[in-house]
Amino acid sequence: MERSRFLRRLNRFVVECQLAGNIVKAHLPNSGRLWELLLPGRTVWLKVSEGSGKLPYTVMAVEKNGHPVMLHTQLTNRIVERLLDEGRIPGYEECSVERSEVSIGHSRIDFLLAPRRAINTREKIFLEVKTCTLFGSSMAMFPDAETSRGSRHVAELAGALPERARGAMLFVVQWPHARYFMPNVHVDTDFVRVLLAARSKLQVSAISVEYEDLSFQVSSVKPLIIPWPFIEEHAVDSGCYILLVSIPQPKHLSFRKNGSIRYFPPGTYMYVGRARRNLQSRMAYHRRKRKKFHWHIDRLTSVATRVRPLPIRLPEAPECHIARALANHFDAVPGFGVSDCSCRSHLFYHPGDPVTDSAFVEILMEFRVEYLEKKLEKLYRR
Repeated sequence: MERSRFLRRLNRFVVECQLAGNIVKAHLPNSGRLWELLLPGRTVWLKVSEGSGKLPYTVMAVEKNGHPVMLHTQLTNRIVERLLDEGRIPGYEECSVERSEVSIGHSRIDFLLAPRRAINTREKIFLEVKTCTLFGSSMAMFPDAETSRGSRHVAELAGALPERARGAMLFVVQWPHARYFMPNVHVDTDFVRVLLAARSKLQVSAISVEYEDLSFQVSSVKPLIIPWPFIEEHAVDSGCYILLVSIPQPKHLSFRKNGSIRYFPPGTYMYVGRARRNLQSRMAYHRRKRKKFHWHIDRLTSVATRVRPLPIRLPEAPECHIARALANHFDAVPGFGVSDCSCRSHLFYHPGDPVTDSAFVEILMEFRVEYLEKKLEKLYRR
């Protein structure tokens, strides 16, 4: 294993790192967004690629808070198979792997498990494993991007299975200090909805793993709390959003209500908004080019080359708190979007891409993850 410095992500499966003074490309065997992990300057652990791959290195782990977070999703399955054989996964102590990569409907499921003892009345289990790398201090969430494949797996496992068989889903969190797990209510409402509907038919569980070292030998396995009532409460189509509006060329825009003309230099603008209901529809509206203008931000999105809404689904919608957090790190466009509050602005400027900026990612994590962590800690201290 070789230590390198992360530079940038070229596409979903290729990254660029600095290794021993040289810039190298490496295969990333993880299709997640990984915004909170793959930040410029982070330590990334590379391994010389095996076989005839096009890239000389493969990414194995990235360091966060001094802890290596394993990113190799295929290796997760090998680790889970070993833990199953050793009887170390809670709820599966009496199971062994009968087959891997088993077809169900239009999906391939990771494992078919059978009881260790030949008892005819015991069920076989179709088990799908998901690697989870999105976490705060005590809570982990999956997925970190929309996953139609994950939703399909849930539906297939909760559907028609062979006689004396049932479906199961295991989330493996690559963070030993996690205490809670929940599906990501912010980024994929379809996955959350399907999982909530199927949980009575599926065995859904989550574990955190701790490794001895970079050999990824598991030293401990811990079951996590899945707070289903809390998840239902927060699976809402309301809350806040940060709109990332990309303007590659300088623009002068007129705002008819006050007749003012404002200059917008090229870069990315971060707009904080709120939708008390129909959040998904509101974000879709902002992405449309052809629309009737309702808000000042519509002038900006109409000339943008890219509009990326980042939802923060919370029943209480702390819009102004998010704006003030952004104001501490980024230049504000004075008086923009604040007709009904006392904030200085709800529009902020970044010269590049905010998702590669640790300050922005930390704010996103604060309101998507840490905010919920604090609520869960209060709930489970009772």
